[in-house]
Amino acid sequence: QTAAVINTAYDVTYNNVYFENELTLTNNKEIYVTRSGIYNFQLSAQLKSSSASDKTAEIWINRDGTDVGYSAHAYTVHDNGAYVAINWNFNID
Repeated sequence: QTAAVINTAYDVTYNNVYFENELTLTNNKEIYVTRSGIYNFQLSAQLKSSSASDKTAEIWINRDGTDVGYSAHAYTVHDNGAYVAINWNFNID
């Protein structure tokens, strides 16, 4: 996935779901659950820089079209060709 325009939100798309019990992945970006409860989600990703200037990406949770308050995380990539690993684990009801 490429963020082509600065200060623009992009959906994170998923390649697969580890457990598909009681949930459905739609359009590779929308996760629907069939039972109420508290669910644990885990995101593993990498950010890669394509230039020497610093770039900061913010990732947050959006639930039913509304951004979840206090869920944002900021990640900064330095140097051309550099990577930053993202490992994020969160619970949501």
